[in-house]
Amino acid sequence: MKLIFSILCSLLLTSCPNKNMNQSQEPNEIVSLFEGSLLGAGEEGFQKENFVISSEKQWKDFLNKLDITNKVSTSFDSVIDFDKVMVLVAVDEVRNSGGYGIKITELKDEKEKLNVVVLHTGPKPTDMVTMAITQPINIVQIKKTNKEIIFVER
Repeated sequence: MKLIFSILCSLLLTSCPNKNMNQSQEPNEIVSLFEGSLLGAGEEGFQKENFVISSEKQWKDFLNKLDITNKVSTSFDSVIDFDKVMVLVAVDEVRNSGGYGIKITELKDEKEKLNVVVLHTGPKPTDMVTMAITQPINIVQIKKTNKEIIFVER
């Protein structure tokens, strides 16, 4: 009985997926790493911008900048295999209240380029929002491509 139980436990443990492994992605699949707001009142030094990270050095530099005021990178898996994937970052402007958001919603594949759709959202005039300075940010990973990446804002 102990032998059967040991074998069953071994099978269960070996079949659990490893969270740190970058699994293969579909060509136009977007894997969200982080979606939220930076709370450093702009101290991180990001402008309203969208950019691509395609190397380990760029990634480490980005994480150091991201974590200047708050340790944001501890909330997601920061191990990236840049031989297989690349990271896209969309950063909104610094806002005087909560209720704003930014999200990479879609990849539109064309012959020579990849259009990345970035959606901006904001509160309605009647919405109750937090009274804090925020800066919406979205960090995603996509399958590596050699195509030119064009960000399209909506």
